[in-house]
Amino acid sequence: MKATPSQRVLVERFLDWDRVAERLTRYRHIAAAFPMDVLRAGADKPPYFCHYMAWRLGTWNGEGSFEVLDELLAFGAGLENWQHQRSLLLTCDYSTFWSLLWQLQVARFVAIVADNVSWLKSGPDIVATLQGERLYIECFVYKKSFGISQYVAELFKELDFEIRVEHSWFLPFSLPKNAETSAFLDKLFAPFLDDSYLGEKHREAMVSNPVILNVPPEIGNLHIWLGRSDGRGYVAGIVDKVPGDPEHYLQLALREGVDAKRNANKLSEHRLNLLAINFALSQELEVGWSRQIRHGWPLPTPDLGAELDAVLVAWSGINEVPTRHTVQLFAPDGRHPAWTFFGSARDVE
Repeated sequence: MKATPSQRVLVERFLDWDRVAERLTRYRHIAAAFPMDVLRAGADKPPYFCHYMAWRLGTWNGEGSFEVLDELLAFGAGLENWQHQRSLLLTCDYSTFWSLLWQLQVARFVAIVADNVSWLKSGPDIVATLQGERLYIECFVYKKSFGISQYVAELFKELDFEIRVEHSWFLPFSLPKNAETSAFLDKLFAPFLDDSYLGEKHREAMVSNPVILNVPPEIGNLHIWLGRSDGRGYVAGIVDKVPGDPEHYLQLALREGVDAKRNANKLSEHRLNLLAINFALSQELEVGWSRQIRHGWPLPTPDLGAELDAVLVAWSGINEVPTRHTVQLFAPDGRHPAWTFFGSARDVE
């Protein structure tokens, strides 16, 4: 008989279904979007063995994130064609949480200055009337391997709050995807089902830390280690995290983000259009972008090509809605209606 995947064992250990049920009674719009039968259905599905919302409802501390999400869902569900977003609610993919959240955040941001905001049945995600013109908006979250690594980090956090999951910034970072993800997670967490493994690592950390923890040898640029919250016995250089070139990485990430949606959902057939990209899953990208601004160095510029009219870049976290102060707009035509987000249309430079 095939052994239960190790990540499933840990999810079943840490996911508190009583907490899920209690929060569903408190947040009625979350409950309407994610009824218990939908949340329960994820328990048997690899590679994560939980619905993305069930995990958060059942493990996260604090209520701020749920309060914001409940308000966003109330708004989003009130827009025309909300039923066509149902696929985002039913999937159990851990990263889809950020895709759903970003679409809701963008819709709310657009509605501040636009009229007739609604979801689309097909094609781009959102349509709105702005300065008398129809604007079609496609939303995209730059996920790469960041979603998988966040699942890994959250599961380790539940296992032991002194475990850290990191990677070297501004360098290629790729974890097994699709059909290979489940086997990777099973192999990664398997040693931690034996309490003696982590106990031995804690004893090592009493002498010097951090202590490097198990990572499958075929995985590059993933650092998992055990430290001490009091900082005693720390030895520098044990975790080898040599960063790459921030400027090159920014250019690469922006190009990848734009190209991922350039020809998707018939965006080029819907004009005027706007591609809204959220890079919030990558802290290094936010730091690199801020570094360029702080030093007065040029920001990377997206290639809009013939398909795109404008690109909006943001680092919008879980507890916020984008504002004109937290996004960057690239629209060569200064009369593009998206400039209204920043106060008024701009003259062509």
